[in-house]
This record gives sequence, C-alpha cells and structure tokens, in this order.
Amino acid sequence: MIKFSGYLIVTCWSGLLLFATVSCADNRLKEALSYAKENSHEWEKVLKHYENEPLKKKAAQFLITNMIGYWGPDSTEVFACRKFTQEYDSLSRIYQYETSVEWGEKVDSIWEKFGEKVYYGINKEKIFDLQVLKADFIIHEIDLAFRAWNNNIYTRECSFDDFCEYILPYRRKNGALPDQKRAEFYQKYHEHFFSQPGKDFIDEADSLLYKYNFLTHSCFYGTRIPILATSQMEYMRHGLCEDRCWFNIMLFSSLGMAAAMDFVPGWANRNGSHSWNVLIVNGVSYPFEPFWDADRWKYKRIYNNKTFDEAWGRFRLSKVFRRTYGAHMDAILKDTQMDIEDIPEVFRDVRKKDVSHEYFDTVNVTLTLQNVPDDERYAYLCTFNTGKWNPVQWAKIEGKTVVFKGMGRDVVYLPAYYRKGSVIGAGTPFLLQQDGTQKSLNATWKNEKSSILLRHNVGATYHSGNVWNNRKVAGTVLLGDVTPYFTSADTLCVFPQNIGIYRHCLSVNNKRKLRYVRMTLPYYSIALNELAFIAESGKRISDVHFIQKMDSTENGEKPEYVLDNISGTGYLKLGIEAGYIDIDLGDFYVLSEIRYIPYHQILLDDGIAYELLYWKDGWKLLDSATFSGKPMAFDNIPQDALLLLRPKKQKGRISYRPFICRDEELRWY
Repeated sequence: MIKFSGYLIVTCWSGLLLFATVSCADNRLKEALSYAKENSHEWEKVLKHYENEPLKKKAAQFLITNMIGYWGPDSTEVFACRKFTQEYDSLSRIYQYETSVEWGEKVDSIWEKFGEKVYYGINKEKIFDLQVLKADFIIHEIDLAFRAWNNNIYTRECSFDDFCEYILPYRRKNGALPDQKRAEFYQKYHEHFFSQPGKDFIDEADSLLYKYNFLTHSCFYGTRIPILATSQMEYMRHGLCEDRCWFNIMLFSSLGMAAAMDFVPGWANRNGSHSWNVLIVNGVSYPFEPFWDADRWKYKRIYNNKTFDEAWGRFRLSKVFRRTYGAHMDAILKDTQMDIEDIPEVFRDVRKKDVSHEYFDTVNVTLTLQNVPDDERYAYLCTFNTGKWNPVQWAKIEGKTVVFKGMGRDVVYLPAYYRKGSVIGAGTPFLLQQDGTQKSLNATWKNEKSSILLRHNVGATYHSGNVWNNRKVAGTVLLGDVTPYFTSADTLCVFPQNIGIYRHCLSVNNKRKLRYVRMTLPYYSIALNELAFIAESGKRISDVHFIQKMDSTENGEKPEYVLDNISGTGYLKLGIEAGYIDIDLGDFYVLSEIRYIPYHQILLDDGIAYELLYWKDGWKLLDSATFSGKPMAFDNIPQDALLLLRPKKQKGRISYRPFICRDEELRWY
C-alpha cells in the first residue's frame, strides 16, 4: 500500500485513501461497513430495504462505499456558532444586509472576538457520517433523489453514473450538517421547475436562481466563519463562491438536476482560485456563476484560454476540476513506493475529476528532464500563483522523459520535483503557446541592449481597473487618404467595442497607397499606449507624427508617446473638440495592419521600493528602484526571460505577476 507517516494512518483521510485503493466493489463495501463500526447495522438496513429494487440498492451501495471521509460538525461547534450567527444577523440587519467596508470590518471584528473567546477554544470533533447517520435518513434521501430524477424532463435520461455523482448525494462538502433542506426545496419547487415540457432549462434555472438573488458574495469579509448548514447560508445571506456553489448544488439536485461545482485550484495568469457551478444535461456541461449576475452562463466563453471578459479581462487556466461525491484515484496515489508527503496536496484530493477539456483545447506536454535524481519517480508542472510555484499536473518519469496530459495553452509552466512541501525546479520555465508549441524562457544576454518601462505589476487583474480607458477608444474609426483633406477617404479599420489591455492587431484590406490617417474619436478622447502602422512589407512605419498640436499632460506625458513604439509610454487626452486626430505617415504606403494598446494608468505605490527579478534556476535580482510617480525604467533586460516586479517588503495580499517582453510588448502571465 501507499506509504503513510504515522500520524496520517489514523486519520479518516488516510482511511479514505486506503479504502479507495481497493478495486473490488464488494471489498470496498466491506471496508466501508467495517469503518462504520457499531453503526454498520444501519447500512445493512438500508441495503436490505432495497433488496427488491436493484437500481436503488446500487445507488445505496454507491453512497455507502464512498462515504468514508465525509464528516459533519459536533453539537458543541453547532451550538457555539449558533450564538455567533445571531449576533451576525443583528449586525447585518442594521446595514439592511448590504455589504460595505464598514459592515465587513465589523463582521471581522465580532468574529475575531468570538473566535478568541469561544470558537478557537472549544474541542471540535469530526462526526463521521458512516458512524452516526441513520438508515431512515439515507432511505429518505435516496427515494427523494429518484423521485426528483424521474420527474425531471431534462435529466431523466441521464446516465446512472451522472445520477449517482450529481443528483443522488445527500452531502457535497465536509464540515456541514446533513439536514432536510433538499426535501424542503423539493416540496417548495418540484411542481414549478424542470417538470413541464416546452421550456428551456437555462431559463428555468435563471428563474430559480433569481429567487435567491439576495445571497451575495461576502467581499471576502468573515472568510473564517464556518457555514455549517444550507439553511445557515440562506440565513446569513453572504458567503464565498464555494459556499454559494454548495447551496446551489443542494437546490438544483433536490429537483433532479445534475449539479456540481467546478473549480480552478489556481489561475494561470492571476492570483487566487475560483469555484463555480455546472449543470450536466445529456452529457453536456453548462457552467454558470454561482451568485446572481447579469451574464451568468459565460464561463465556457471566457475560460477557453483564447478570449477575454469585458469587465474582468483575460483568464488563463492550466486545469479545471469537478468536485465529485465518489472517490477517483489518480495513479500517483496508488503507487506503493510513494510517500504521501511527497505528493502535492492538490493530488491527494480524490473527490475530483479533470474536466479541462470541457472548457478549452488541451495538449499533452512532453519534456526531457536533465540530471534526474535516482529516487525521483514523478515530475510536476507548476504555475505561478500568490508568489510561488504551485503544482497543477503530475507525470511519471520514464527514463528522462515525462508526458503531462491535458494542459491548458497560453500558460507559463515550470517543470519541478516535489519533496515534503517544497517545489524544486527541474528545468527551464516555458510558455505553452496557442499552437501547442513550447517557448523556452531561458534568460540570456545578447549583444543588443533591451530596456523596459513598467506602469504596473499585476497583469490580468489590471483590466478591471483600466476598463474606462479601454472604453474611451472603443469604436474608434481609422480612415485613410492620399491627401490631408480626406475627400476620398477609405475606412481602414474600426476598434471593437470590447477592448482588452493587451496589444490588438487589426488587418487592413485596402490596396491603395495612403499617407494620411484620420482617427475619429467617438468619445472625443485619445487614450493609447501604442499606435503602430504596419506596411505591406511587414515592417513598422517609423516616421509617423500627429498633424494637430496637442499639449503635454500634467504628468509630463506627450502625444508622441503613442507613436514611439514603446508600450510602457502613453498619452491620455480628454475633450478633443474636433472629434478626430489626423496622422501623417511620412510617405505613401499600402498598409497591412494597424496595432494599438489602450492607455494604461500607472498602478504602482508611491515611495515603495521594488525589485526586478528574472528566473534562472530560481529568482535572481536584476535591479531595484523606488517608484516616484513615473513609469519605472529598467535597462539591460535579458532576452527570452521570465521577469517579475515585486515590492522589496510585501504588505498585505500578493498581487504581482510574472511577465515576458516579446515583440516590444510586455505580456503578463
């Protein structure tokens, strides 16, 4: 069996792993009944109850055999939290259940006082379902699930496996009380939702979700408050994404909808993680935002590793997993020669399935490792998140070769080993490009000197704070003509309505030789970091200037910064009364492409010392400087390098992201 350290082998979690390595279903059932101890007779009663209903008996066996590891709180914890919840509700009533900074700070304050005085001091015991739940409760849950399944016009033909994983389970997370909430939901809604033909299930889902639009995100206040029951979430009205996902799962599954929670353990181009809901109909997944939102069903569109969201910007994902009730063992956990402490925590979680392929095109990544230690059996691919490298996929080492399956593209990865909580680099980081090829990020200094200007260090999350600058140039029309009077002008391109913070390239389908370009400004503003014109030869036109005179801004930015081919400079000017700006290309050209980057506000902290690092077998210091209000300039930048700008002294939440300099543009990952 897999090697466990002494303290782990007595835990229920290790029991789950030991149980999950047993392949025979009958043996797994025996293992579960053994773990139930003196409560095993309750499970025997359940199985006997369904002796003449083979499908329900099979469902009961599924629940029981996968129940090891599921637990709820003890009565001491429940009673203690009930007192806090009442105090929380009294506070929230004062603020009419609206979230605000003042409300949030008071929530955190009363929780810390309560935690120190009561919660952190009580002896909290895990109460395992197998050892306490009664036959009547499980029988009721099974009958309810089958009744809801058979009455649901969208899922009644779904596979039995999907039914067992996503409709049947009475529990979807640890640390919560099994209760009668699903029965309450069923009684309240089963005649009104998902039972009548002639409707669209997404419309019905929206109508159901709207009934709970008062359940909103907590804005990350009170993150340590345990939510111990579905009814408590409804009572408190605020929670995290995972809390609302759980609530929605109990709601939808009670009505026969196959519902689950999908999650990304760590973004590949921003810090943190995320969870959301998904409905499965006819084998197809339909993900949606757990909280009420204007565009709830957009996740397959914005999580495809190609596009961006107008409000939140670009998302890049290396992996997406789906929470399951059943245990799904990766081969690495079945390896008898592996110490559990040498397996990253994300791969110790057996209640999940890899569903990345449902969101984006994946590619298998083959690498050749150098100097492989004799005792290393596995290597890992890692992405950078919250200031460190985090494993997202494993692969068994065959000689010096590893194949990492199903990876997301347009992501920077670091191959690594893992030893007792430590990530050890096993090679050079690389960018897995959109075409599936690998671009090595092996920092080197070449003859030419390279410089960069930095206006921020947060990458993709910068988009939401810069959205007004993006919108200032949306819909801009560029006209071209042979004279500066534009009497016979052709339309060259139109900026789209949705604009991201990165470089945009627009093709020009016009074979006339032109010299003059007019930018018509729908918002009477120019807000650009870059505007470049590419000739038919593929070369950027360099002798370009604005015809109209425009003043420098208060912070010293000049209009020519837009045309200087330096993405870190820019110019923002409001109130251009003419509604257009004219440009002289310096000569006559056939244009093939126009490139632009919207204006970037400076988002660095004044007076803070920053250090610029590059990756070469670890982060190496390249330079340091203190921000003084202007874009930060750094010289002698290595080529093909993964770079990082971070504060010398980190305070608060980590927000910085790595980037590369490519084609005279900073690209954030």
